[in-house]
Amino acid sequence: MARPLNARERLSAAQRARLRETFDELDTDGSDELDYAELKSALTSFGVKLSLKELKTAWIKADKDASSGIDFDEFCDAVETLPATLQDRQQSMKALQDKLSGGKPDEDAMCTVM
Repeated sequence: MARPLNARERLSAAQRARLRETFDELDTDGSDELDYAELKSALTSFGVKLSLKELKTAWIKADKDASSGIDFDEFCDAVETLPATLQDRQQSMKALQDKLSGGKPDEDAMCTVM
């Protein structure tokens, strides 16, 4: 039986490129992983307001291998699952969509979101 595709594998080349560009912008220390502070900063820059508990929950869900860093594959998966943890799902996804599409509405720029 074939393994299920991860989020990165389900994305088009254009979506992966936009997500990679966004990931690289958020990875301010160039480590190729987002640390907790970078995730918090990223969410704030997207206008996402999370309680400390929600932020910790988002971190734990995103850092699937518990490596204390979110790599690009985990980031792609988190883009799909993060909205379920947010207080204002529509507003945060609109901000992310605008960021990924360069400010223009573009449904292709978004991953499938629950």
